[in-house]
Formats: sequence, structure tokens, C-alpha cells
Amino acid sequence: WNGLSGNKLRRIFRHRRQHQRRTINIRSSSEERSWDERKGLALEEYISRIMKENYNPHSSLSEVLSSVASKFITKETAQAIKNIQEIIRRFPDYGIVDVFQLYPAKDVIMSTVALSRLQNIVINSDKWQTNAVGDQEICSLASNKDLIHDLAYYSVYANAAYGWKGGLALSGRLHFGDLKTLVARTGITEEQVIDANWHSKTHQPAYFLVRDDDQQSLVLCIRGTLSTRDVLTDLCCLAQSYDVAGVSEDGVLSMKARAHQGMLKAAKGVSRQVEQKIISLLDQYTGYKVVLVGHSLGAGTAAVLGSIWQEKFKGKIKVFAYGSPCVTIFIGPFGSQPVSNKSIITSVVGEGDIFGTLSLGHISDISKTISYLCENSELRQEILAKTRTVPNADNMEFCVNLLRELRAKILTSEKFYPPGRIFFMSGSTFGDDGEVSLKEVKETDKKFSDLVLDPFMFDLSRHVPNRYESALARYWGECKNKLDAEKI
Repeated sequence: WNGLSGNKLRRIFRHRRQHQRRTINIRSSSEERSWDERKGLALEEYISRIMKENYNPHSSLSEVLSSVASKFITKETAQAIKNIQEIIRRFPDYGIVDVFQLYPAKDVIMSTVALSRLQNIVINSDKWQTNAVGDQEICSLASNKDLIHDLAYYSVYANAAYGWKGGLALSGRLHFGDLKTLVARTGITEEQVIDANWHSKTHQPAYFLVRDDDQQSLVLCIRGTLSTRDVLTDLCCLAQSYDVAGVSEDGVLSMKARAHQGMLKAAKGVSRQVEQKIISLLDQYTGYKVVLVGHSLGAGTAAVLGSIWQEKFKGKIKVFAYGSPCVTIFIGPFGSQPVSNKSIITSVVGEGDIFGTLSLGHISDISKTISYLCENSELRQEILAKTRTVPNADNMEFCVNLLRELRAKILTSEKFYPPGRIFFMSGSTFGDDGEVSLKEVKETDKKFSDLVLDPFMFDLSRHVPNRYESALARYWGECKNKLDAEKI
């Protein structure tokens, strides 16, 4: 050491420190890698064991993967996925034509444009509208005052069901937690919340049950689509039969009804969770009524559940459905449950909300009509020529007659429809300004028979729950002012 200069000593110590740092870093990274390996080892061994248990040399890769996937998802979810795969596989059986496979893309696009023009010109004409929608605004009738108030009042619950995530995404309001959101939005207290399940499963939507003392009602609100499991419920879209209680001269009897399979299962699932609680609460709070509320998937589920409970809670049950989807089959002049059940179910469908005219039957009709126009190029060109500008009287007559002919010959698939007594909401339904129109639909099967092709048909902002809440709040305010002015 004595023979070393100061510079050499400094270099030696510097190299030693650098070596110590490298040693520490190597040891640290080695420990981290081993920790990561230890974390993944259990999962890797678990997956390997499942693969070995489910391995069959005669099985295809998809069968092996399906078997492995079944270990990680519930039986209900696995069955829903199988049902959806079967629906897609059987599209031709439901009348859905794969037009892009059968015809050139140009023909499909031009046929789609021709059909879209034909629909929009005819359906928006006064001649066609008078057959489907009442002429009188319901706020002009004093007898509807309570109904309009209830539609506006309970729409707040339907919106609040989406919790803090929905509040933040749709209105920019942030509340910490779903329960806090519910309390802040509706004005009830936490003590009035009887039951709440904020996490949905396949065929088990989220919901809450509250006691609204101001309205003397037990409010069961079912949330709409917010998770992938809710989407699976939506896509189980075949018709399924179920029993509802009806009334005859001899008393109560059972009737067959048909509804959207996923929403029917969801309704039965919610019923199992809350029915006994509601029965007990009605014994405790005499004079209270049961109000089922929902938006979108929640609206369809609430409507089906209302038809199931109509005799159990006879005279005490109401359903308010917002952004109502197609949920049930229309059968004959007397309708079917819950479509024709106007005594307990009230629905609001907004203008441009695609889900009021979306079912397998609607898709089938559209695909068959496009196929028909692809096969008949001369008719397609005639439609395009007569609808290029605002049509005159002769061209309008041509369009009306053609759409009637298409309805009679091609647009004949069995369809789902929105439920109950339906009000069609139009006008300035966004923001806080402008007039809102609310008209009662006379004939459900005419008003909602066509899936109208439109450039904005997939604009989901027309379907969101806060649109219904804000528009109905303005409509209720306008009606109160009109009714007050009439008294003066």
C-alpha cells in the first residue's frame, strides 16, 4: 500500500465500489426474478394440471380450450356462451341472410342505401305516422298528471342504478362508491336501502331495493348493461315460454307467455333474491306499493318480472321502463304478456333509440329485404332515383305502397317488441333546453316493426339513461306549467 500513489488508490476503491454495486444489483434482480417465478409457478402448475386432466388425444384444440375455459367461468356463463354460439350457427334458420357472402359488396351497399332512403321518407311522413302514434300530447290531459310525474321521478332511480361509474362516464359527476351515488342522486338515506347487489353475473343483473317513504313505495331498480356478463344476457336473444297468472271468470289461471330468454332468466334470478323480502316489507309497511324500475336490459327484465308478479302483488305493482328494448313477442289482436300488459307496465322509448327495434326478427327482415333488392337491380335503381330529392306526391305514393308491399311479402319475421303502454319521446331530448314531445303509441306492432337504417342508428348517446332522466324532468316541468296556467 505504501508504494501506491494517491491516484492509484482512488482508482482501486472506485473499482471496488462499482463491483459491490454490480453484485448488489445482480443479487437484487435475481431475487426479483425468483419472486416473479414463484408467483407464476402456482398458476402455471394449476393450468398444466387442468390441461393434463382434460387432454384427450382424439379431442380438437377448440374442445380442449373449451374444457379448460370451463374451469375458470361459471356454469351459467359457459351455457350462455354455448347458446350464443348456437344462435350464430343457426342464423339461416332464423331467416338471416349473409348478403356479403352471396352478393357483390357494391350491390349490398347500394341496396342498403335504397332501403334506408325508402324507410326514412315513408316513416317520417305524416301519412304513415298517424297510423302509429297518437296526435295528442299526454301533458294536455290532466288525468295523466300523476303518470307524468312518476315517469320523471323514477327515471332518477334508473339512472342511479349505474353507480359511480355511470355517473362519472355519463354526466361527469363523481361520488365515492355506488351506495353514495344512489343516496346523493335520489335523496334517500342509507337506512332506506334494503338490499343492493352492485355486481352482475350472467342472467343475474345488478339491482337495489329501497324504501321510498315520500312516494310510499318499495322500489326495485334493475341496472342495464354495464359489464361483459350483462352483454351475454343480452345476446341470449331467443324466445322462451313461461307461465304468467291471468284472470278468467272462474278465477286465476295460468297463461303461456314468450319473452327474451336472457331477460326472462334475469327476471327469475332477481325474483329469487328479493321476493320474500318484499313480501315481508309489505306486511310491515301497509299501504306501500311495489315499483319496478329499469333502463335498457333492466327495463326488459323489470317488465318480464312485473308480468310474473302481477297476481302475487295484485293492485300494488307498477313497472316503469326507460329505453325499453325488444323483450317479448306480439301475438294476435290481443297481444301477449308482457307486451299487452298496459295496466302495470309503462315504457318510454326515445326517438332514434335503436334498441326499441332490435331483435333477431328485425335483423332477419333487414337482411331479406337487402337480398331482395340485390336480386332486383331495376327496383333498386328506381328507389334511388325517386328518393334522390324530396319526393313529390307521385313518388311519395310509390314509396308508401312499396314499403307496404315489402311488409306484406318480406318483412314477416317473428319479432320482439317493447313492453306495456308505450310513450314515444321526441323533440329536443338532449341538454337542458328545447321542447320535448311525449306521445302514446297506438299500435305497437306498427310503430316498432321496422329496424330503420340510418347513419346515426348506432349512436348510443340516444340510449343512455341520463338522456331519459333530463328529458322527462323538462317534460314534467313543462306540463306542470301548462296545467297551472289552465287553472288560472
